[in-house]
Amino acid sequence: MEDQFKQQLEKSNAVLFRLLSQHFDERTREVTDRIIKHDERFDQVMSTLDHILKQLETAEQERLASNNQLDRHAGWIGQLANATKTKLAPE
Repeated sequence: MEDQFKQQLEKSNAVLFRLLSQHFDERTREVTDRIIKHDERFDQVMSTLDHILKQLETAEQERLASNNQLDRHAGWIGQLANATKTKLAPE
């Protein structure tokens, strides 16, 4: 009788272990899939941010070049005004 009980208990434990294993495997797959999706989304965000950063760097370089050119023009205008004894008035 005790042997039958032990055998039945082992069978029940085996079924329980199989069901728990299946449950944990499913949950693990779900979590893994979610992590993969989040990684993909993170990669997309990082790629977009890199693209934006490159655009900002280009815009900053263009702005600096324009400012340098404006400074040169202002210098030339000032030299011309001095050479021609013309008073420059702000608009």
